[in-house]
Amino acid sequence: MSRSKILGVSKGLFIVFFYNLYILTAFSQSLQSSFFEKKIVQVLNNKSSQNNIDNLISVAKRGNPNNFLVLSYFINSNNHNFSRTKERNYLDLNLRLINSIMNSGDNAKGKKKWTAEISSRDINYKMNGQEFMLYEGYLFRYILEFLSIGGSNIDNETKNGILSFVEDNFFKWYDRSINQYNDVSLFIGARVHMGALWGSIAVYLNNMSSKKAVLTASKEVFTTFNSLLKKNMKKVTEGGKSCYIWNSSYDLSATKYLSSAKFKSWNKGTEVQDISHGNHVIQFILDCIKLKVGEWSNNDLLLLCNTLKERLWNAKKSNFHSLVNGQESNDKIIRTGSWKVSDGWLKLIKYDRSLVSIFREFYSNNRTQIDGNSMNYQFYTMILQ
Repeated sequence: MSRSKILGVSKGLFIVFFYNLYILTAFSQSLQSSFFEKKIVQVLNNKSSQNNIDNLISVAKRGNPNNFLVLSYFINSNNHNFSRTKERNYLDLNLRLINSIMNSGDNAKGKKKWTAEISSRDINYKMNGQEFMLYEGYLFRYILEFLSIGGSNIDNETKNGILSFVEDNFFKWYDRSINQYNDVSLFIGARVHMGALWGSIAVYLNNMSSKKAVLTASKEVFTTFNSLLKKNMKKVTEGGKSCYIWNSSYDLSATKYLSSAKFKSWNKGTEVQDISHGNHVIQFILDCIKLKVGEWSNNDLLLLCNTLKERLWNAKKSNFHSLVNGQESNDKIIRTGSWKVSDGWLKLIKYDRSLVSIFREFYSNNRTQIDGNSMNYQFYTMILQ
């Protein structure tokens, strides 16, 4: 056989091999997607599941803000499942839950207030009997996301009622912040993740509201936090790729609270962002890009994807490091939070498909923790983007 024929046969075999490999890979991914689709159905239909709608409505009716995280994960998951499938059922689940939230606690009495009931064994026990601004932030951003994603599928009366509900609760904290500090200190907080939560709320309110006072206040919150976050973000090179790393503490003291003696006596100094709370920074940037504000771009998201791949992902252990600089924390709570990636980081797979295999491998290594946690529904949903 001539050399040209041999080369032709070899080339043909080469093409056939990689075509078959492509088909097998696509089939494998299809099976894996089907696996997570089934997990979603199981969570929603299992009466004993934390994320069964009847259980969550019961939780919501108690009006305990310590439960707002669980409720926020569920609402966010349904938002994305509706965007992915266009099945109305996901919006209806959220409507039922949001109505229960709006009619819970002292908010049902027109006081715009939820008082925390927290066990003495809980890490947040110091907030027992108090309002929980941080956890309200978790929830309200995804309620506004629901209005944005639902669009014309939500009637105007319902939409306006929910929007007014969030606006009123936003102004509850805005008025307190102005009265106490004469600036937006309460929204910025002591750590970046607090500002990111309320920054997302401000972004949506500024996009949706028609009330001049809301537009002015939300713009003030957004621009203050956005500027501080941009100054926190540092570009570094890892594995030949540009990444972002940043501190969980603010690099600048740009509010009266951050400049106060009270804060300085409490502050431990510069602290690197942990992966768990870093979720909220990712979500804020995603919201900014979606609504085209803040001068963030897909390139910023790709740098964050590189942070995840080059700094956070530990391929040897099929796990993530706990800090965005690729190191581990001495804080047990922060260290064990390194598997909580569904509320932000996991959403980056839409921008870098090479992350899909990482997160599937990560799930296999942390399946027990993920399946048994209230964030499981969100994880199954986001990996299907």
